Amino acid sequence: MNEPTNDFEEFEEFEFFHNLDLNNLIFEVWTKPKLVFTYLFKTNPTKYLQVLLIASALSSTFNRAMEKSIGFDSYGKGYFLGMVVFGALLTWALYYLLAWILQYFGKAFLNGSANSKKFLTVLAWSNIPNIASAFFTFFLILIYGPNALHDSFTPPSEIAGFVYIVVGLCEMALAIWSVAILVIGTMYIQKFGTGKAIGNIFLPFILIIVVFVLVFVLGDLF
Repeated sequence: MNEPTNDFEEFEEFEFFHNLDLNNLIFEVWTKPKLVFTYLFKTNPTKYLQVLLIASALSSTFNRAMEKSIGFDSYGKGYFLGMVVFGALLTWALYYLLAWILQYFGKAFLNGSANSKKFLTVLAWSNIPNIASAFFTFFLILIYGPNALHDSFTPPSEIAGFVYIVVGLCEMALAIWSVAILVIGTMYIQKFGTGKAIGNIFLPFILIIVVFVLVFVLGDLF
């Protein structure tokens, strides 16, 4: 009798998803990202896709707006809402571009096979920790006012300064975990090791930055 293939063994391992709470995948992805991605791509890759993309776009745009002090007091609630909605739509569209860039680079330079739709799913789910960081933004604004995120804002006391340090560390941890989930998702859809998955994510943007720098430097020289 033939030995079962690795693919079949992997399917057997995850077939019934005994260790996964299927009603709380949003929370399960924090601690079981590989298992969640396995379930998604075996059942419904578009599950919560648009909800997560929109939530991520709104939270990141809101943070940027508040950091620039484009708040209610400066321009009015209507203008602020319009800026957030427009920025969120632009960010939402950029996720599709980012998914295409990642799949193109992975296929062209690393012999990857995942398409942009799979990358879009991985991007959406890996952004959950970044979405969660919006709660810290609302907390600071609630306590210290609409200018709480602006660079010119000075914490009014030592306790407030300590709060900012704690919030900053928490947001850093969430950002790191978001990247970790993105790497794990890329490893799964591309069948890559850790190094190639990290390269698939970061090398395209390093190359883009290098090209822009060279263009500007050469432009200055000539």
